[in-house]
Amino acid sequence: MAYVVDFAAVKAAVPITDALAFLGVNHLAANGETLRGTCPLCQSTNARGFVVTPAKGTWYCFSEKKGGDVIRLTALHGRTDDKGAAQKLAAHFLNGSANGAGKAADNAPGAENGTQARNSAAFNPLDYLKTLDAEHEALAGLDILPETLIAFQAGYSSKGLLRGRMAVAWHNAEGTPIAFIGVALKGELPQYLLPKGQPLPFWFNTHRVEEGEPVRILPGVLDVLQASENGCTNVICPLAPTDADALNSLRALVLEKKVTIEF
Repeated sequence: MAYVVDFAAVKAAVPITDALAFLGVNHLAANGETLRGTCPLCQSTNARGFVVTPAKGTWYCFSEKKGGDVIRLTALHGRTDDKGAAQKLAAHFLNGSANGAGKAADNAPGAENGTQARNSAAFNPLDYLKTLDAEHEALAGLDILPETLIAFQAGYSSKGLLRGRMAVAWHNAEGTPIAFIGVALKGELPQYLLPKGQPLPFWFNTHRVEEGEPVRILPGVLDVLQASENGCTNVICPLAPTDADALNSLRALVLEKKVTIEF
């Protein structure tokens, strides 16, 4: 149920580093008093294109030339508006409080153990990978070898939200798996599914794009895996509608990797 939320209370109560952990953005590296890495919003491959300044509670994307606070970060990450993002943060960190009175205990001074407990319970992609079956009978009709699925960190998911789908890892620019995309095997909708709170990235397989080589855009994830198996490795596919944001993300990839696009 929606409620009125105090934006100022949310921004005061939720450190931007805690919001990043909540959103599953765990690939940023310390750089002095900032955190730097690839942008989790536009999926640019620039390894220093996204900067977070924890002391100020702000972030900035150099590819998109836009930035903001913890609420705006959450809004863009979840593809919602600021009101929805503030409510989402309040519900998680303030126990649904509209005025900040229910501030989570681990935001209080001396309560580091609360933050550590939350971080330790965070999703571990490598543990999840162990539950996937690259040789499951449900994948037999895909014309994709188990070896290819293993190389893409993919397999049949028999439990959880992605149960009954092929789960395939989505990686950041450094090749580290961040989340798993559930690919429909029987025409289910939506075609691609991510855990709640994780927006679909615009493109799949961008971390494997080789600099200076033509990139071919294919229709879907299964096409990318099949093409790779047949020796065509510089391939990507859309995971979301190719709107202006998706095209800007593709443009950033072209500029960063100095590639041309083929369809």
